[in-house]
Amino acid sequence: MGCMSSISMLLTLILLGAAVSSAEEPIYVYNQQPLSRAGDAFVLSGGSGAIIAVKMILPQPFALIDILSYIIFENVTFSRDVTAGDDYAKDEPCSGLVEVVIIEVIAGREQNVTCCTPDVSKFHGCEIGQVYMPSAKNLQVIRVHFRANSAYARMKNRRAYFNETGIYNLFFVSCDPALKGLKVSGKTIWKNECDVCLPGEVHSLRYFSVFMMIAYIFLFFVSNICELQFQSDLIVPTVLSGLLGMIAWEKLCKNFDATVYGSKNNLKTWILSISWLTVVLASIRKTLLRLLILSIAKGSRFSLVRSGLAGFAVMFFGVIYFSFYMWMEMAEYERSPYDNVFLPYVVLILDLGLSLWIYKSLRNTMDPLQRRINNVQGDIYCKFLLVLAVTFVAHVVLWCIELRFKVGDRFKEKWQYAWVFHVLWEIGGFGVLICCFWVLMEHHLESREIELPVHQQ
Repeated sequence: MGCMSSISMLLTLILLGAAVSSAEEPIYVYNQQPLSRAGDAFVLSGGSGAIIAVKMILPQPFALIDILSYIIFENVTFSRDVTAGDDYAKDEPCSGLVEVVIIEVIAGREQNVTCCTPDVSKFHGCEIGQVYMPSAKNLQVIRVHFRANSAYARMKNRRAYFNETGIYNLFFVSCDPALKGLKVSGKTIWKNECDVCLPGEVHSLRYFSVFMMIAYIFLFFVSNICELQFQSDLIVPTVLSGLLGMIAWEKLCKNFDATVYGSKNNLKTWILSISWLTVVLASIRKTLLRLLILSIAKGSRFSLVRSGLAGFAVMFFGVIYFSFYMWMEMAEYERSPYDNVFLPYVVLILDLGLSLWIYKSLRNTMDPLQRRINNVQGDIYCKFLLVLAVTFVAHVVLWCIELRFKVGDRFKEKWQYAWVFHVLWEIGGFGVLICCFWVLMEHHLESREIELPVHQQ
């Protein structure tokens, strides 16, 4: 078991490194970024992400409520063309308006939610030049004015707090035609006590996680009763990681909108720890499941150690797959749009390479079995190969649909429906694990039948 110990130690080191790198708050930096025309307005997206609205009630005698999720605006400065303020007097209090909009759900296109023209102002009864979003949820608007003929307008350093959990978007909006070419510099820090928590789309999966937890408990007992751990040294760790992952997932969903009494440091430590644990256990389970399929394809009593899988190639693949998959999961719960598009391709390429490896191993295992007179094991492997082929096609199709969903939902307007993909991936992975159980069970029963005397058979 020295190989397994080496793999566990290496995975632990990667886990610690990823945990340290993910502890910082997401920061959006604006380096003279221009606002683009959108209808009659000028708009710039300043960032988006899932916010967990966690409140902490301090103990007596303070009895204060501390909202722990907010956006920090630091040195945000708007710059316009030097000649844009020539028409205004030196004592003009307002010579241009820029609005910083924080919104949970986008209520239509930008040009339809800004009161930039007299017609829109008359129709909606809104003040011309300002944002008008009557159907927006949890809308926050911060107004910044240019003064006199100044070419710069600096926003005071401040915080925007969140009272409700959701997916939020930040925009810089201006309706003034004279502010064409307006640029933004500075940065915003999205302070979220649950920086790598499960996002809002999985909140509704609490009961599903309970169901999956019961299913993994059943598999765990079956593997011990049928002594399948002697058929494969990967089956119990795979089931156990799935069970622990579902327990952590259910615990996190249960405390999704928690109001916590006590220490802020303890709260942050607990949330980050359970979040990292959820992501890491899911990554370990998916990696072990792939190694389990590969070990079954290799045969030789389905053992990671005894089947010659202790080589550098498999160790390297397991570590690489675990690292990239966990990175992808972390990027999903943070606010990195580039990682969300790039990393799924890397994981898909790794899955394709593993699929070819599994297919080649299955062919090498099935060839000698098909030449036997009693070809029971050959039939088992043929059925297993068919199941893996169907699973592979479904995997690619679901991956393409999910990627198209993410790319087409730039501002996460459809985040309420993203839970469907989580359910499908979990059910698919559990179904493949059931197939592995079936192969191990058939092999176990056949081995016992061979060991019995002829009259008992």
